[in-house]
Amino acid sequence: KKCNNVSNLCKFFDCFLGNGGGCDRANSITGFLNTVSAHYEKTSSFDLKFKSVQTIVSVYQKLQAEELDGGDQPGFDLEQIRHETFLKVNHLLIEVDPSSLSARKLSNARKARIIDQLIKSYSFLCEDPLESLHETMTFYERYAKSTLGKGKGSKMESPYPLLDRQSIMVWYSSLFHWLCKTFQKHLQESLEDTSELGKVHQCSALFTKLVLLPRKVEKGNLFLKHIVQNGQSFFDALAILDKNDLHKNDKVLPILKELQKGVKYIHTICVECKTQKNSFLASKVPALKRSVERFIWKCVLWLHKKEDVSVEMGSLKHRDLHGNVVLSQLDLSNFDFNQARDMYDNTSETETEKGTDSQRSLLLDQDLPLSYEC
Repeated sequence: KKCNNVSNLCKFFDCFLGNGGGCDRANSITGFLNTVSAHYEKTSSFDLKFKSVQTIVSVYQKLQAEELDGGDQPGFDLEQIRHETFLKVNHLLIEVDPSSLSARKLSNARKARIIDQLIKSYSFLCEDPLESLHETMTFYERYAKSTLGKGKGSKMESPYPLLDRQSIMVWYSSLFHWLCKTFQKHLQESLEDTSELGKVHQCSALFTKLVLLPRKVEKGNLFLKHIVQNGQSFFDALAILDKNDLHKNDKVLPILKELQKGVKYIHTICVECKTQKNSFLASKVPALKRSVERFIWKCVLWLHKKEDVSVEMGSLKHRDLHGNVVLSQLDLSNFDFNQARDMYDNTSETETEKGTDSQRSLLLDQDLPLSYEC
């Protein structure tokens, strides 16, 4: 916390390297990064490799923040540091099996934190976050449908060592968070450059793919918590379309059509969450449902003002998570009324008399309050 700028970082680096403050900024930073990188290469523990990478990522973030704020150039290639750091993050996230580096098995909680941090660092350091997200999500979707899918077909081998059956939900939440940040970034950039709306459309397609994933697996209710959590932030980012009349652009219409698929399913999720005894989901659903309704009416308002565009409002059918229609009333098409009447008429009178005697004895029980006596 004390190293809140690069100057303080350089002082720390000098003390760490034993230079006594005699080196310039470039040598101090380069020396420290080389030392941490050498430790990364030598250590055989996955946990220590992860800590080394996170240290390098933190240093790079501070250096990049100073450059964006108009600070002095430190005298070294910041792009080279980004590329070398990205290779290390990519190596840990995609290539290295934790069990092959350490005899001690990572706990599920520790593994979840490592996955979340590595995906955040990966999305921050990659050259094209949207393209990388699309590639990662494609492999993840195939593995999730193969592992949690319906039937007993052949299971797909995990494309990443850190992705297994226990970590599917961790990856889903991290990918959703990555998508929300990328979506918000391109929406903000589209205010100045409308060509960015093409990337916003790609984000909308990825949003629909993520949201509809529970319909394609057997245990879709496992995804509800993460959709409810991250769906709200996604709808909050859509408020940017109102700024500078961005919704008047013709490129926005395909985006709204793509989002319609995911929004319909989120409405189904809101209904499904009410049937589950989960206080967390119940507390998040009202705000999410209001955001969905607000977005729908905004779309109606935007499209109503467009020429040659017709809008039709229909009532949504009550469906479950797998898309099957749930009847709001009992289906009596195959009900045999004659058989039901015969069963009712054949009820023995002795059972009726027994029921009457039991009620009479209950009312005359001396242990009951006087107000229950007849």
